[in-house]
Amino acid sequence: MKRKMTAALLGMMLLLTACGSKDASTVEDYGSEGTGTSQTKTEDTTTDASAGKGTEAGSTEEVKPRNGSSLIDQLGGENLTWQSDFKIGNTNAKLEVEYGVTDSTTLETYRLHSITKDRVYEKEVVDALFGDTATEVKREVSLGQGDSDNVVEVCTNYYAVSNPENLPDSVPAWVEEDNFTLHTYEGTYNGVTCQLSIAYDGVEGTKTLVLGPKSWGDVIGNPDLSEAAAIDEGEFFLEDPTTGEHAEKNTKDLQDQENHCTVSEEDAISRSRKFAEEQLHLKLPTDGVSASSYGAGSEDAGSRIIYYSKGSVAGSGLQGSVINGYALKINEQISNQNCYIGEFLPANSSLAKRNSGNIWFSGENVVGFFIFIQLDFEECLTEQAAILPFDRAMEVFQQAVEKDFDTTKLKGRDGVFRDAHMEYYPLQSPDSSEELTYIPVWVVYVYSGESDIVGDVVMNAMDGSIVTINYAE
Repeated sequence: MKRKMTAALLGMMLLLTACGSKDASTVEDYGSEGTGTSQTKTEDTTTDASAGKGTEAGSTEEVKPRNGSSLIDQLGGENLTWQSDFKIGNTNAKLEVEYGVTDSTTLETYRLHSITKDRVYEKEVVDALFGDTATEVKREVSLGQGDSDNVVEVCTNYYAVSNPENLPDSVPAWVEEDNFTLHTYEGTYNGVTCQLSIAYDGVEGTKTLVLGPKSWGDVIGNPDLSEAAAIDEGEFFLEDPTTGEHAEKNTKDLQDQENHCTVSEEDAISRSRKFAEEQLHLKLPTDGVSASSYGAGSEDAGSRIIYYSKGSVAGSGLQGSVINGYALKINEQISNQNCYIGEFLPANSSLAKRNSGNIWFSGENVVGFFIFIQLDFEECLTEQAAILPFDRAMEVFQQAVEKDFDTTKLKGRDGVFRDAHMEYYPLQSPDSSEELTYIPVWVVYVYSGESDIVGDVVMNAMDGSIVTINYAE
């Protein structure tokens, strides 16, 4: 499908389900040897454990974390399964896990900081990209006026938050409110007239950075190719301007086209990460920028940028189109593992924060981006955290839920714990509301009976302590 840099991810952030949760404190030490101490606290229970120490269900044997050259090695296999029946008080329960490990040679932990207004760096970003060519855009923007489609998109999305009905063709590009600012600039970037929007939402703790040319054709020196989209292997959709409908296309029609980008995808990723850190003042994890694939094709292929004319959409193929560059992503993963999105947490919870977005690279430069940032990665605490082997982790998990799970949430039915997967979870610092720590955890979904989901359990993968139990409400 067509992949203009949209603000769909912003919508996801704003519409997270508001549900109840238990709050967790922090783990003190994250070294690869697992020698520190941890303390977890929920609203009804307190558990103390030594990092790397725990007890198996029905045993007093010490449970040690395992170092290894890869995550598969640490866990003890690639395709992991577990099944056990047990009781929580008088309630029947079972733990069923089938998990295919996404391997990684690192398992990093990080110290994080929430985004506050002083971390937006608006002046620095504007100066770095536009220099003395920058002018403020204190008017309404629209596609009909030739404004950047990226900028129109983000301004429309923010306008729609408070005005969801009957969106106008033009929307404000400069907004000043108590807890929200949206500022838009126009200037010359790499010889191309571009627009840049920088927003800060003090309630959500989010900064948004959006850059796009007024015409994509200017990026590759062909004004006729005024549109651009990201494609991977398989089908994608572009809007047919003659009908307003979406025309289905297939990359098979473009198989003879070479990618005219002058650098490799690996080099584009390296340059984009350096650009994000030096020009945009972003603090990212080691793999903070990576290849993007939208799921229609091979993960190895990544996504490419295609430049085309509006008139070519109605015909077969995309006559005259040019492929030049790569659609990269601001990584939503740490050490190849997904970050917890907190579907059972309140939308404004600090524990549901994450970074996301896209960077487009053509020729030899970044040519556009659509980035949402909620966390600064201040420091990598360890590159290879030691975690419990899978079998031990499941045994300790069972013992913990036997003790701590509230069976009234099961509505009189059996409890089913399944869909376990490893993710990264941000633990809140007890000393500062703005500081967090990312650690690897097991997330296990809880069902009342076989299909009615009632919450999730988050367990520290390093020491087996329960971080939090979140209940749907």
